[in-house]
Amino acid sequence: MDDSSESFPNIPAEGVRFRLKARDSKHFMYSRLAPEPTVGHSLIGGERNDQIFTLIHGRHDRKGLYAIKSWACGNVVFSRFTFSPAVGNIGGDGDYPDNWFEFLQDDLDKESFRIYCPTSDSVLFSRIAQEPTFSNFLGGKYSDQLWRFVLVD
Repeated sequence: MDDSSESFPNIPAEGVRFRLKARDSKHFMYSRLAPEPTVGHSLIGGERNDQIFTLIHGRHDRKGLYAIKSWACGNVVFSRFTFSPAVGNIGGDGDYPDNWFEFLQDDLDKESFRIYCPTSDSVLFSRIAQEPTFSNFLGGKYSDQLWRFVLVD
């Protein structure tokens, strides 16, 4: 990723529940135990508990990084290239380096951010016009990588 990106300033506090909504596709990320894929995106919002997340804020050497924890299944999201699936979830509270993300504010849309995993040097994307529609990407900046927090009551 481009080093000129800044951290997103409006990150929810620990314990605050939210959904992650892709800006362009309007899909929401989900995380569940089954069926496969365990992490993906869906247009349906509202009553789906598998679209609700909380954050674990990194401390010490992980300061400025966040683990994205599913409120429904309790697993954290990962992003990697070494095994399949590239994006999924795993138990624990961020026990592995690929469980930690940075939220990078977009240069043009200050309401949006990229979900960046420094360990895999990848960002998550959501799109509807081309396969795969949800995964991680290593490379340049595109609008299908932009996300927004939607707080849950």
